[in-house]
Amino acid sequence: MPLEAPVGLVVVPALLVLGFVFGLNGLQWDWWRWASWIGATVVLVASVRASRHPPGTVSGLGRTLAAAGILLVVTSTGVMEKKFSDPYGGSQLWPRALACIALTGLVVVTVSLTALRAPDVERGKGDP
Repeated sequence: MPLEAPVGLVVVPALLVLGFVFGLNGLQWDWWRWASWIGATVVLVASVRASRHPPGTVSGLGRTLAAAGILLVVTSTGVMEKKFSDPYGGSQLWPRALACIALTGLVVVTVSLTALRAPDVERGKGDP
């Protein structure tokens, strides 16, 4: 079984629970809840898709994009927590924009680790 399936089994429930936790906080976390649930769906679909294809090695571009996606998720979450956490009663523009940035980062990580793979070459075949 490819690695993506077990990772998806851990990440999807975590994102679903995280969405419920976001829902317990103020209005500024509302888009974060939806971003978390949409992210869970993206990870689930990508995990199922990847498990149906032969395992492969993530390309250098895939690893670079995954790192950039992780940076987007971590940075936007950190800014959200520091600047817009409870109590917050201002404009919803930045909390919503940060939720979209975090979701974009999650999608970039997911796609880069599942779609940007090169098939593994079987050792011993074709070698003299």
